[in-house]
Amino acid sequence: YKRLFSFLNTFIVIGSLTAIFAYMWYSVFANNEALLLQPFFRRGNYVLIALYAVIMLLFYRVYGAQHVGQMPVMEAAYTQILSVLCANAVTYLQLCLIGRWRFLTNTQPILWMSLADVILVVLWSFVARFGYTKLYPPKELLVVYGQYNPSLIMEKIASRTDKYTICGAISIDRNMEEIKAQIRKTGNVILMDLPADERNQLLKFCFRENVRCYSLPKISDIMVRH
Repeated sequence: YKRLFSFLNTFIVIGSLTAIFAYMWYSVFANNEALLLQPFFRRGNYVLIALYAVIMLLFYRVYGAQHVGQMPVMEAAYTQILSVLCANAVTYLQLCLIGRWRFLTNTQPILWMSLADVILVVLWSFVARFGYTKLYPPKELLVVYGQYNPSLIMEKIASRTDKYTICGAISIDRNMEEIKAQIRKTGNVILMDLPADERNQLLKFCFRENVRCYSLPKISDIMVRH
């Protein structure tokens, strides 16, 4: 479902931005012989508009703007603005070649279009984030920790209130059946710096009970992985 959400988000935004470009192209450039020495025929206009959509999609993929719902609002807005400005800059260079203009001439239509694009993507960042939180509310996490105080890691996790909510913490020194009962009740757990035997036991339990499990890796885990 998250992939579907990303696809629909990208489709709506790219479609809207392409529509703005198409409006600007037909209203300013398409039939203006003063700006285009040889205006395009119908198919040429279609190809140019489709090329703009491809360029915009490329920059969206490069900067990860298609995941706007999964990022904080300001980060999502930043990636989308960056994608829009880069795509419009490339499009302006393309129009310079088509119209054989001197660089930095006839910039006003592109600047107005860019302003409209920025307003659109900033507003859409809030809409997409709101929709994403409604579809995927923050997960309640139970923290199972070892000998070290988990408060620092818990503060970092709690800073992403859009994704996680810390609903409790329990030490591995408690009875294992009590820990499993708490995990089963919460449905989501993060394992922090546990001894290997206990961690493996809880990982197998979470897999068996279909519990979403996050595990904070140790230095040894990272060394083995690489």
